This record gives sequence, C-alpha cells and structure tokens, in this order.
Amino acid sequence: MTDKKEEWRMWGGRFKDRVDEDILNYTIKMDIEGLKGADYHLFKYEILANYAHILMLVKQGIIEKKDAKKMLSVLQKLGESNNINLEGYEDVHSFIEDRLLKVVGLTPHICRSRNDQVILLERLYMREEILDIGLKLIMLINSLLKRSVEYEEKVIPAYTHWRQADVTSMGHLLRSYAQMLTRDLKALHNLYNLINTNPLGASAASGCSLPIDREYTSMLLGFSGVQVNILDVVTNRWEYQARYLFTLLMIMKHLSTISRDIIFLSTDEMGIVEIEDCFATGSSALPHKKNPDPMEIIIGRTKVLEGFLTTVSGLGGDLSGYHREGQEGKWLMIKASEDTRWSIDILRRIVETLQIKEEDISKNIRKYIVLPEIANQIAFRCRISFRKVHKIVGRWVSNTVGDNYDLHRLVEVFREEGIDIPNDVLKTLYDMMSPLNILHMKSSLGMPGDTMEVKRLKKEVDSLTRTHEHLRKEHDNAIEILKEKVNALVNND
Repeated sequence: MTDKKEEWRMWGGRFKDRVDEDILNYTIKMDIEGLKGADYHLFKYEILANYAHILMLVKQGIIEKKDAKKMLSVLQKLGESNNINLEGYEDVHSFIEDRLLKVVGLTPHICRSRNDQVILLERLYMREEILDIGLKLIMLINSLLKRSVEYEEKVIPAYTHWRQADVTSMGHLLRSYAQMLTRDLKALHNLYNLINTNPLGASAASGCSLPIDREYTSMLLGFSGVQVNILDVVTNRWEYQARYLFTLLMIMKHLSTISRDIIFLSTDEMGIVEIEDCFATGSSALPHKKNPDPMEIIIGRTKVLEGFLTTVSGLGGDLSGYHREGQEGKWLMIKASEDTRWSIDILRRIVETLQIKEEDISKNIRKYIVLPEIANQIAFRCRISFRKVHKIVGRWVSNTVGDNYDLHRLVEVFREEGIDIPNDVLKTLYDMMSPLNILHMKSSLGMPGDTMEVKRLKKEVDSLTRTHEHLRKEHDNAIEILKEKVNALVNND
C-alpha cells in the first residue's frame, strides 16, 4: 500500500486499491463511535415543532405576539447554529425550554406535553427519512436496471434448495432485485401517507381546555391532516414506529438477499462475479483473503432490525394512555433509519462496480440444468404425460455417472420405453443442450427472455419517481413557508 493512511490496517497488504472510506465507516464506525443520542437527531424537528406551535398560539390569542417574537428569535439562532450539548438535560425539549427561560423568561409549553411533542418529532423525522431512503432506493433500482441490460444474455444457474436447478441470466437476476425494491418504494409511499398526520394537540393524554387549532399546525408543518382522536395519538405511538420499522425491515431483507447472492456468486467455487477491491476488506491472519464484509454486515444489520421490530411491537397493547416504556422505541427507530439508508447506498455502489466475468463459466454450470426444459419439450411435442417423461428422465439421471449427460443415450432410453422422438423434436432438443438457447426460448411474461421487462419496470419506476418528487416538493415547500412565516413575525416591527 502506498498510502500511509492505510498502513494501520492489519490486512491491507492484499489490496491494490485503497479501501473505500464509506465502506470502512460502515464496517467499523459503530464499534468505534457508536450512535449519538436520539434527541440530537431530532433537534432540527424540535425547532420546527416549536415554530408551528408558537405561531398557532399567537393566531389563537393564547400568547402575545411580542412574546412569540422573542421566543422565535431565540429558536432561529439555535436552529442556525445546530450546536447543542444535551449533557445534563433530560431530553431535547427540556434543553430548549431551559434556553428560552434563560434568554427571554418564557416558554411555549402551554397546551402541550412532552408526550405529543416527541410523537410529533418522530413523525417529522420518519417523514423526511422516508423521502431520503426512497430517493436512495430509486437510485439503486435504476442502477440494477441499467446493469441488467448489460448482462441480458449472461447465462447463470437458477437455484432451488441450494442446488443448481434451471437456466436464467444475470440480467434476469438483477431485474428480480429491481422488482422487489420497487415494491418497497411503493410501501414507503403508502407509509408516508399514513405517517403524514399531525399528532400535536394530544398534550398529556386528552388535550387541553384552551381553543387550540390543530388544523393550523397541520398546515404549517405540511401534514395532510390531523390524527383526530388524541387518546389514540398517545396510546399508539408504538404502532407508527412498528409500521415504520416493518417497512424498513422489508427493504433490508431484500438487500440481504442481494448481498447473499453476490457473496455466493463471487466465491472461488462459482467465480461468476468479482467485487472491487475498494468494496471489500481483508484478514489480519490470512494474507490472501478478500472478504465481502460490507454485505455480511448488511445481512447482520437486517437481523438486528428484525429484533428492533419485535421490541417495538412488544411495547404495544398496553393500557390506553402514555407509558414511559414507549420511549424505548425512539432510539431503535433512528438506528434502523441510519442502517437502512447507509446499506442502500453501499449496495448501490457495489452493484455499479460489480465485475461480471466474461470468460466461459460453463465449468460452473451443471449440464443437468437443461433437463427440465428438455422434459417439457418432449412431453409437449410428443403429447406424452409430463409425469411419465419426468420418471423416465429422472431414472436416467440417477444412472448417469458424473456430469456426462448424453442426449443420444436419453433418446435411446425413451425408445426402450416404447417412445420414438421425431427428428424435428430431436433437432430442438439438441439445440436446447445450449443453455443460451433455452434462455432465448423463455420469452413469456417475466421470464429471462422477456425483452420488454426492463421497459415495463423503467416505466413503473419513472412514475414512482414522479410521485416521490411530488411528495418531496410538498414537504420542502411547507417547511419553507413555515420558516418564512417565522421570519415575517420576528422581523415585523
């Protein structure tokens, strides 16, 4: 390694290229730095929540405009600095309240509780995370579709029960990933619409006696509406966390499948794909090793997220109202968000640089994977029961030594059973001894030879992208208008 920064790596000698910095952070950062407290991640949403609440209190005549102006001015400066230290405070809410009391002697805590405050912050956080994660998903899907076109005719085996089973292509495999992640993108949009309701106004459990305007705070924060029953708001905080975690878990499960496939196809035994040096790590004891650590960590974090969902689900089903154990889901939600967002980005970069080996890989493909389609052709063209053909071919396979599947001998076996295969059928069968020919024959909807699948998927993804851009624009416009209203009040003499 020529880069002195690499010298501390115990395994660096194996690698020609410098290992990608994001990969290193992804694999080691939690071990070295851990995750900052949850409320640091919610700080910017606390500022926005206070903006909306204060503007509503002024509108309803619950606080004086001059007092609102003072508080909003302090909040603006806090938000711009983004330099906070929560050490010694119970949470971000108490930090903000303490700063306001020290500077202006006032707080906007009337008509609300930390219960509905933190639920609101979680909704604002989840809403924006959905938009960020969705954008990264779109980028990964498009990368998969692009690469699938490059390898439309790259024959690889399809597997069942961890055994080679049938003929497919690398392009078809990549399209399958794009399809599953497209469903995840739809699920994110559905989740966004579910989450995009305003919980503010619930207060401790059942609201307050002053005439607050929940619809106004909804409008200010860009929510599509109000979560109406306020006891429901407080009781079912866990539900929204669980729905959010479930959607992220589905994404991570799919990323885990992709990761396992790439790891498997890159093994010495398969040798179909090669991972770039910069997206792998090495061994401190085995100098020849090139390990797929980032993808193994994706698999591991998927399992951890599954545990998060189980934990948060366990927080539900309690007595109606607020209970402190509901707070335990906040950190899990944030950790899951960071892991999912980062995992998508890492895997996209691996996919974009993945080397598909162009040399003949027939040595890795068992000859018997052509037999399912040969059996189908014999049954169809000769009008014989498929089950009968299946038994004949199966017996022949069991008596075949090694991987020497001689079609001529199979034809003789059929003759011994009193079945003559016509010459035109024989020609088709001999053609099908080439897996690539079988690939071309599998041209029905969604099969490896379906030449229109990429276009259909691209059209669907483009439509979802437009939906996503619309949601982002609505979100950003609402927040911008909220900040403009705050500016107008603060700067109005």
